[in-house]
Amino acid sequence: MKIYTLYAILLISIIGCATKPSKNFVSFKINSPLTPDVTFSLEVNEFNLYIDKVTLTEATLDSTGLSEFEIPFSKPTFGTLEVNNKTYQVYLEPGYELEFSPIENDSLYKASFKGKGAPENNYINQSLTFWNSINKELGNHVYKSPKEYVTFLDSVKTAFLQFSITYRTKSISDEAQELFNLQDDIRFLFLKATYQMVHENLFKSNTHLPISLTNYFEDIPLEKRYINVAMREYWDVIDIKNRFEITPLVSNVIGEINEINIPILIDSMITQDTLNKEIKDFQLALNISHSFTNEGISPIADSIYQKFKRNHKKSKYLAPLKKEYAKYLVFAPGKIAPEITGVNINGDTISLSSLKGNIVYVDIWATWCGPCRAEFPYYESIEKEFKDNNNVVFLFVSTDDNQEKWVNFLQEKDGATGVQLIEVVSKQHPSLHDSYMIWGIPRYLLKNKKGLIVSSYA
Repeated sequence: MKIYTLYAILLISIIGCATKPSKNFVSFKINSPLTPDVTFSLEVNEFNLYIDKVTLTEATLDSTGLSEFEIPFSKPTFGTLEVNNKTYQVYLEPGYELEFSPIENDSLYKASFKGKGAPENNYINQSLTFWNSINKELGNHVYKSPKEYVTFLDSVKTAFLQFSITYRTKSISDEAQELFNLQDDIRFLFLKATYQMVHENLFKSNTHLPISLTNYFEDIPLEKRYINVAMREYWDVIDIKNRFEITPLVSNVIGEINEINIPILIDSMITQDTLNKEIKDFQLALNISHSFTNEGISPIADSIYQKFKRNHKKSKYLAPLKKEYAKYLVFAPGKIAPEITGVNINGDTISLSSLKGNIVYVDIWATWCGPCRAEFPYYESIEKEFKDNNNVVFLFVSTDDNQEKWVNFLQEKDGATGVQLIEVVSKQHPSLHDSYMIWGIPRYLLKNKKGLIVSSYA
């Protein structure tokens, strides 16, 4: 199960907020009195899907936790606001005048917006909270029978209908309503896609699944306006749609295919399609971006990237792809492994570099991740094979945001094997998300005795 997001930085100057913004500007006020003197940034999503964001402003709150600014803005766009290392989704349209206040003591990072654009932004943050709670339940349902899973989906539909009645206000603009409808439809579609992917991996077939759990891409439109509004869920679903379409198509002709070849097959399918050039460029670049995410700079991913460079020299997606390529080179095989720092159940700090001299197998997971937990018995059996080898260390690093749940899980597990840590994130210790470009878990890394990466996708 992949959980997808975007990152990179291009700074644009801050413009002081002295007058009421025109229709080509957005004004913003941040009011966070409990977190004075902390940095914040406002970013809009920009291709590519994972690392390329345009930072509209980056500054520090004053001693009272306030900051006001105005930025030039020309089109509706989704983005993110980060305050004190907590990230909030935002939706911006030219002319918005927003005041943002975080709701503290909440692990889901809720927020309150006031002013023009507040109904839209309050809705998407409440919606994100709703879907995050559903996704954290997902691991408890994806291995159940199709009938049980359909019942789960029906309960989600009912809960979301009640949620919409409560939070979808009439004051949300028509354009935003259309985009939010598409965003929520895609999030529901992901629940079906996740179930299908899990069962294809388990049973190597989806013929036993009902139509309601397999046919769901037909209603997703492929249009430039949805691409350009920078909704990352939409970018995700287009890529997944291509992967689901190519797999049965090729399997029917040549039988079982190697998953690692799928990016090349998708590249060929898109190239031969009679699509608008901009949409074709977008899909080709998206396929490359997802290949980097799933495999790093593998020979397959590198080949379709080099082909794009040769054949699409004027594409607007080439520059961000070059940035992404450079990011993944940092932890390619043979590079020094970026540091990983965490604390164990006793509160002791342990780092990956402190294990130098050992072969280290790293399992990145979380207690809420069903597929992560499902792999534990397998890795415990591998550990037994190496129990007499003092040069091999199994390092389990949790990305949980709730340390108490992590501790309780390990205690209930009764004698969890390996070195168990929960990651520590700070200015000195970047998140695994940033260090290793991790967008979905479980994720496995392998480091040799010299501290060099053998594989970032073990």
